[in-house]
Parts: sequence; C-alpha cells; structure tokens
Amino acid sequence: RRRAVERMSEIIQGSVRGAEDEAKGIEHLTLTRACDRYLAHRSGVSSEKTIAIRRRTIHLLKEHFECDRIVSTITKAEMAEWQRNLRVQNSLFIGKKWNQATVVKHVKSARAIFRFLKKQGLLKNNPAKSLDVSLPKKPASQRDTFVPVEKVNLVIAQEPRLREIVSLCYFAGLRTGEAVALKRT
Repeated sequence: RRRAVERMSEIIQGSVRGAEDEAKGIEHLTLTRACDRYLAHRSGVSSEKTIAIRRRTIHLLKEHFECDRIVSTITKAEMAEWQRNLRVQNSLFIGKKWNQATVVKHVKSARAIFRFLKKQGLLKNNPAKSLDVSLPKKPASQRDTFVPVEKVNLVIAQEPRLREIVSLCYFAGLRTGEAVALKRT
C-alpha cells in the first residue's frame, strides 16, 4: 500500500513537472527532470532490477553532466567522453575498476533513457545513439573450443564413470557447468 502511494506521488510530481517543462519549453528541460520523467514512465513496467540499473546510470549521468544541465545541450561528443570516463572510473561500490560488461550495461541504459526522451519529443537528437555497446572479442586463446574426439575417448578410458555425463553433454548440447548443475527428480 505504501509503495502504491509513493508511486502515485511520483506520477503526480511527474505530471506537475511535465506541465512546468512544457510551459518553459523543452529547451529548458534539465537532466534531473528528464530522468524523473523516464523513471516515472518505466516504474511499474520494468523490473525492480532494471529500474535499479537505470537509477545507477542516471546517477552517473548526473555526476558527469550535473543535475541542472539542459538535456538538449548534451552532445554526442560529450556522451562519448562520458563513456570513456566510465571505462577508466573506479567503482564507488566495490573500489576497483569496472568490468567492460558493466560499462556496456550503463551505456545501454543511457541509450534507452535518451531514446525515450526523443520518442516523447523532449529531444530533437539522441546524443547516445552512436555510443558503442559491443564487448571486445576474446583472444583466440581464451575462446571456447571443441574438444577433439581423441581427447574425449582418452578421458573416458581413464575414468569410465564420465561416459554418461560426456554423452549427455554431447547429445543434449549442454555445457559442462549445465550438466553438473542437473539434479535428479
């Protein structure tokens, strides 16, 4: 019940802010108000985990661009700089450099936020659209490879009990970890 009241309060505040923003024109929409609109729109639609990720991304955007920054003045070059800063920034939560996948997750979140703002007519151009969201490819030495039949036969010859699990992996297309996690029912 309390959560529903909080949600209604957010919607009302978003509506009031939306009316204020429209009265001022989209040229004066701040990053804080734009992100509040996005969160109000997505709450109840997206999972709590997704909303939490978006909130962290918004925090990172506000930290870089400042809360009262006019959204329409953010350029593609500045968004690219934000992405570069994420790659070298140390995490406030764990005190070490972020994994590349974490950076990509925040960049995708930023792209989703700016895409929403553009669809709502609050932005003319999406400055985050051209950000790179691909993970670097692993070197050939780190990629998964197929095990030759000779090696499989050698392992089975040394440990006959593995025949069933190897057969299961082969015929069901399971990874080793998936096969080990199976439970009897």
